Amino acid sequence: MRFLIYPLVLILSVLSGPFAAALAEPEAPFGLTWGVSVEQVQASGVRLQLRLPDNSGVRFAAANLPKALSDLGEAILSFGNNNKLHKIEAISEDVVNDPEGLRLKARYAALSRALTSKYGQGVIHHEIVEPWTLPDDFLTGIYRGSSHYYTDFTGENVTVRLEIRASRRGISNYAVTFQHMKAPRGNGLQREKDVL
Repeated sequence: MRFLIYPLVLILSVLSGPFAAALAEPEAPFGLTWGVSVEQVQASGVRLQLRLPDNSGVRFAAANLPKALSDLGEAILSFGNNNKLHKIEAISEDVVNDPEGLRLKARYAALSRALTSKYGQGVIHHEIVEPWTLPDDFLTGIYRGSSHYYTDFTGENVTVRLEIRASRRGISNYAVTFQHMKAPRGNGLQREKDVL
């Protein structure tokens, strides 16, 4: 009997320690967990509303997240076609009457500092081109797609893009997109290596 108890105790101690932590699903932003299913997210109290799918697969608008930014307007969760959370897009509330983007740039800078402290220094892409170089034309250049204002961060298992967007002249927001690198992605198409 003793021979059975010792191996059992050893196995349980290994599974309850650091080894178990390594097997746990990785933590995602907003109090979520990468790789969980739609049902698991809903069971945690998050309300989901189906959105049209895109190249990241099945998507939902999420409300009542466990954690949220104070100016969060909308969060979009993508589960692919394999029902595993792999992408989170957080979009701020609209910012209006800020053609120079001063308030938006200040918020962007604050979020960039927070993301830098978590994921390390990002790669900055701030391209403001002619004829949109005047301060009042900042958002117009973004809206027209001529100018770009974003930073890419890379963590251990996640890529993050923080960007300023302009949907219409005078209306803008920031977006933070988190993409888990280890979770399966996409619209369910077979990979070439599985076909060939």
